[in-house]
Order: sequence, then C-alpha cells, then structure tokens
Amino acid sequence: MNWLKRLFGVGSPESETATSQPAPPTVEEMNRVMPAYGQLMEKHAAFVGAVFDETMLPVPKARLEFIIFCAIGVPEDEHQAQQVAAGLLQLADYQPNVGPEPVTQLPSLPHPASLTTPEAIRAAAEAVSAHGRASRYSEFEARVKHDLDRLKGLADKALAVRAARAKRGIG
Repeated sequence: MNWLKRLFGVGSPESETATSQPAPPTVEEMNRVMPAYGQLMEKHAAFVGAVFDETMLPVPKARLEFIIFCAIGVPEDEHQAQQVAAGLLQLADYQPNVGPEPVTQLPSLPHPASLTTPEAIRAAAEAVSAHGRASRYSEFEARVKHDLDRLKGLADKALAVRAARAKRGIG
C-alpha cells in the first residue's frame, strides 16, 4: 500500500483532509466489491452499447473507480491487470439519471431470417430510424465519451504505476 500513499500523496500536509483523500480499500472490500462488479458486467454484457443507471453499481461510482484503480496493481499476471483496467473503462457505461431500463443506441432488431420481404426490411429500417430519433441515448453519449476518456487516463496511470513497481522489483 506504500505505492498508493506515494501516488496519492498521503502524509503530505495538503492531502491530510478527509475530503480530499479516499481511504484505501481493504482486502475485504476488494474481495466483496470486485466480484459483485464482475457479475454485474456479465449480466449487462448482452446490452452492447447500452447505458445503465449508476445506482446499479455495488458501491457508489467514485468509490468503485478508486477500488478498481487500486485493484489494477494486485494481479501478478499482466493479462489479468489489463482485464481489471478494462473493467475500469466499463464504468463509463454507468451514468446518473438513466433509470431502471438501460438506454440503448439501437433497438432490438428482428431476426434476419424474418426479413424476407422488402416490406419487412423497410419496416425494420423505419424502426431503427424511429428509435434513433426517440432514443435518450444522445442525452448520455457525450457523458459516456467524456467519462471513457477520463477513465482511460486513470487506467493508463494505474498501469504505469504497476509497471514502475515491477521495474523496481516492488510487489
């Protein structure tokens, strides 16, 4: 945990306030939250490109970000660390005020085998077009992109810290 203290400046006078410094996650917290988040990601994997309400997360989003950031340094295997970093990026799909139903970019499409006539194809195309106009996805698209860029920066930082620790032989 010393690398966390150095990374976040714990112990320096400007970081001693409780509001500016989150408490490092405990092993118990990581062991409880990470599997719960993994199960949520598995459950939502079928909804490609969907945005979910952040209240579905096992803990508040800011805390989960910090836990995942810290968890990137835990696995000994680089591939596993990359997977944890990918989980951090998935947090962009969880936004406030989405509601209980996910917001999708595209509607559910009919099975291709059912599109046997020009009328059926036209109806499916019209449904996609209507969904695009009526979808709330555009409300969240900019937030998701901004969040993704921010989370990518966090993941890159965590992976860089991990690499620096490995180079120095700190484990």
